[in-house]
Amino acid sequence: MDPLDSSWQAETFQDRVERARLGLLCAIIILCAAAYSFHLTSFLHAKEAVLSLGVVVLAGLALARGGISYYGVGAFLPLWCMLLLSVALATAHVASREVEEALRIGTLLLASALSFDMLAYPSSRVRVLRALILSGALVAALGLVQYANLLPTFFPRFPGYNQRMYSVFGNQDLFGGYLAMAFALLMTELEERDGAHRGIGLWPLWFVGVLTALFLTGLLLSGSRSAWLAAFVGAAAAFPWKRISGSRTLRFLVLAVTVIVVVATPLWPHLKERVAQTFSSGDVGGRARLWFWDGAMRMIHDFPVSGVGLGNFAYWSPRYLGEALNAPGGETHYFNELVTTEAHSELLHYVAETGVVGAVFGLWMLARLARKRDGAWGGLVALLVFSLFNAAWHSAPHALAGLLLAGTLLHPKQWDWRKQEAGRPVNGAVFLLLSIVFAAGAAWCTFFPSYLQCRAEAVHCAGGDPLPLYERVFAHRWPNAECREEYGMALLDRNRPADAYIQLQLALEGVDTGRAHLLLGLAAERLGQMEDARVWFSQCLARWPSNYEAWSHLMALSPPEDWDRLIEHSRRWNIHE
Repeated sequence: MDPLDSSWQAETFQDRVERARLGLLCAIIILCAAAYSFHLTSFLHAKEAVLSLGVVVLAGLALARGGISYYGVGAFLPLWCMLLLSVALATAHVASREVEEALRIGTLLLASALSFDMLAYPSSRVRVLRALILSGALVAALGLVQYANLLPTFFPRFPGYNQRMYSVFGNQDLFGGYLAMAFALLMTELEERDGAHRGIGLWPLWFVGVLTALFLTGLLLSGSRSAWLAAFVGAAAAFPWKRISGSRTLRFLVLAVTVIVVVATPLWPHLKERVAQTFSSGDVGGRARLWFWDGAMRMIHDFPVSGVGLGNFAYWSPRYLGEALNAPGGETHYFNELVTTEAHSELLHYVAETGVVGAVFGLWMLARLARKRDGAWGGLVALLVFSLFNAAWHSAPHALAGLLLAGTLLHPKQWDWRKQEAGRPVNGAVFLLLSIVFAAGAAWCTFFPSYLQCRAEAVHCAGGDPLPLYERVFAHRWPNAECREEYGMALLDRNRPADAYIQLQLALEGVDTGRAHLLLGLAAERLGQMEDARVWFSQCLARWPSNYEAWSHLMALSPPEDWDRLIEHSRRWNIHE
């Protein structure tokens, strides 16, 4: 018997806890997707905080119902192995980033383990899938509100920010990718369900049409071509082609065509321009990805076996992106001052961080899913396609959705929760302890430093005195190299080059950006250390070869016999003075 079927009346405390667990899981899905904050350095940190707290409560409920089995861990065993082995190999140059990434991934895997048993039942599985769809609808609605500037207090516009639809993800691609997943899942509402579970019921066709219009409008306005591709492939994988003659399916096709025409017609000029841009030299997004992928491939070439370590792609990327540009013909890449913390392809990103070792476990996980099919398949396909071009796994809502969808495919065919999971308080206590440790670790390593750094950067950008706030960041005993880089720049702005030089050298323990080397060169120059300044400017140009300021200072500090060589090299980057 399905303990979560709406036709079944709960009679015991454990049964009531089961219903509470399902409700909490659905709430986590929706709140995790919608959460954001301007008081943290990233909108994604707010989503991770919601997930961390939710996992602790979910683990507490699991303990209250008498414990939980390890089936959820076994279902995602390849990912657990990848996480544990990557940490054990200790290849990371920046250990603090490895810890932060391990805590993030561990929290996601705990969420999947604690939710796995609920995904085994048809009624609860439908509710979880619907929660994912409705979370996508909420994200779409909030994105449209922000795009139309209807609530500027909650979604202000920022001068110079070129993504008008930053939404609750702070990024139009992540916004579009989440809608692509939800839209693919919406196709499951066209399937007739097992008669034993008709109490759940299908959504009315008019409601499916409203959601379709909402998702398509959000997808088209996002301008994310990778999200468009993911939505198309995911919807095609989920569509009930074998039942295309069914009256409900035919009516949906008519409705869908009508919705597409109504939505796309007023947006056609924008869509036409975006599609045309794909094949033009002005395609910044596509050309930048080719640059990022070139750098990632060079990183993989140098660290093929165990990778650079979890969370350490961001440290190494400036060096390898600069190497891609400085290589013969590298100037043909699109390039700017951007320092990417992700490869914009999860496949390349995690092979770069975990090497062949991680790739083997990833293939093992995909092999377990390859022959599975049910209503979750389309949504998972959409996420996988989207992740080939974006950092989907680095967004808690996308990653949680992917793990839950994978869980619905991996659950055993026969499952009796009373026999499998009753009387396991020790296991429940282990899960609760782990969830508390991971949540507390993330709060200490990520959320609180993010809040402190955001305060300092806001005052710095506003022209105030951020130095006391930066010092408050460093009073928190966790390495924050990015903040030291910002602090060094603030010290230079206040004509304190000696202090700036010290802070920027400390920053190099965790960042390797062209900007950090440029600032070190400027500080050394003010201190009269001209030879050191030349070295720092050269290191800046190795990572940021198009930086005019570094070239001008390097020329001024170099002997005349080096000028011809430097001028010839600088002309690759359209620097002629």
